[in-house]
Amino acid sequence: MSIAGDEIFGQHMSLRQTYAYMQGQAEAIKDFYGISGFYSVTFTGCGPVHAICDSAALSLRMRGGMTASGISAGDIILNMGRYLDMLNGTMLLACSRTGKETELVYAVEKARSEAGATVISCTADERTDLSGIADIQLELPWAKEAGRVATRSIGNIFLVNLYNLGLLAGDIKLVEEIKEVTDGLESFINANTAPIQKIAEESSWERAVILADGELRGLARAGAEAIRTFSGVPAWHSNMLDCRYAFDRTFLNDKTLVIAIVSPDEDVHQNLFMHELRGTGAKCVMLSQGGNHLGAALNITMPPVQNLANWGFGFLFALQAIAYFRGEAAGFTPA
Repeated sequence: MSIAGDEIFGQHMSLRQTYAYMQGQAEAIKDFYGISGFYSVTFTGCGPVHAICDSAALSLRMRGGMTASGISAGDIILNMGRYLDMLNGTMLLACSRTGKETELVYAVEKARSEAGATVISCTADERTDLSGIADIQLELPWAKEAGRVATRSIGNIFLVNLYNLGLLAGDIKLVEEIKEVTDGLESFINANTAPIQKIAEESSWERAVILADGELRGLARAGAEAIRTFSGVPAWHSNMLDCRYAFDRTFLNDKTLVIAIVSPDEDVHQNLFMHELRGTGAKCVMLSQGGNHLGAALNITMPPVQNLANWGFGFLFALQAIAYFRGEAAGFTPA
């Protein structure tokens, strides 16, 4: 297995380290929240990191009733004047794999100087350009990748965002559940690696569609990028029911792999949709609380959780594993 493979299939170890690190930082972070006097919270990043920042902003709005936004760093640069009222006095949570992205550093500098933002940075490296302009620096060097392709850093930054919004919203159960799920991730990985590899290596599918809603939608976008990067296979993401309108029947067929998170909160509409999906001939991977979903090629059982966001760790692993095994079977080398 390659270095990237070791990072994907061993990410439970870095997640445990990140959780312990956040426990050690929690009091300082809460003290900083108390003295900052912020009016809103804004999550920002670039590429797949921005995708999970979008999810974090939704998670915070759902839990805290707090004004929270996810805005890409490039968007802030190009449209700072239009966002000024939103960013005025905001708490900016700036997330990055390397801490060196020019767009992100410049966006944070603009938000500080023009909107009076206070900044917490999270990077998968130490002593970065981004850390140097932040009020609080969260640094995760154990999550840094050996190569240029994003693997374990995405899940670790996702954890930091979840932990931070648990502190912001006073959601102790969310914080406790992060530990429960990440402690169980090694068993989840071991149980699902072989069936995921079998699906990934089948040559019949030529494109992938990832379906997720709510707090997990951002991870679907990050997963689509992982599939494109690791395997060269075209991949898209969508909300589950909106898939009916995003893709027509000539697209969803026996050449398509559909990977979908099944919400535990609703059955009727999802079952109708999955029946329709089966009729297209698409090969389906379903992640849910359990059960056989209308002939899916693979059903992955997710852990019982109160906070659905915590399914993100298993969901992200499954997406990255499919991407990795597909690329490995095809002899594709990420650029």
